[in-house]
Amino acid sequence: MKTQIGLFFIMAAAVVGVIAAPVPQGTLPTVTIAWDPPAPPQTPVWYNVYKTNSNPSNGGTINPCTSWTKVNSARIGFFMIELEYTDNNAWRGLSWYAVTAEDENGQSECSNIVAVNIPLAKPGRPLNPILKGITP
Repeated sequence: MKTQIGLFFIMAAAVVGVIAAPVPQGTLPTVTIAWDPPAPPQTPVWYNVYKTNSNPSNGGTINPCTSWTKVNSARIGFFMIELEYTDNNAWRGLSWYAVTAEDENGQSECSNIVAVNIPLAKPGRPLNPILKGITP
């Protein structure tokens, strides 16, 4: 069972957070990030998605996301019907995601940051206890 969470960048907010449902141990969580393209006339060719599990806020300033772990190995194309990426290797606990646009002239600044918390589920309760013996 995979947990899929849609996270959407809101341009007016600095950080948007989502708390996911607990994920059972042994289950790989997934996180889907979706975003809007830059305003015209800027037309990037591709996008990059970054994540970190270190709090990106340091005294009110946001660290550049390009120093985080890049999630996508292949370029995410501009001409996709929906601009989104699914991280199939999401980290449990608190993580932050951001997106950059890129073309032959270089890479944009980081988008707004979204946070997601994927807690581990508590173990299930033991079932069917039976009495195996009594000693005097």
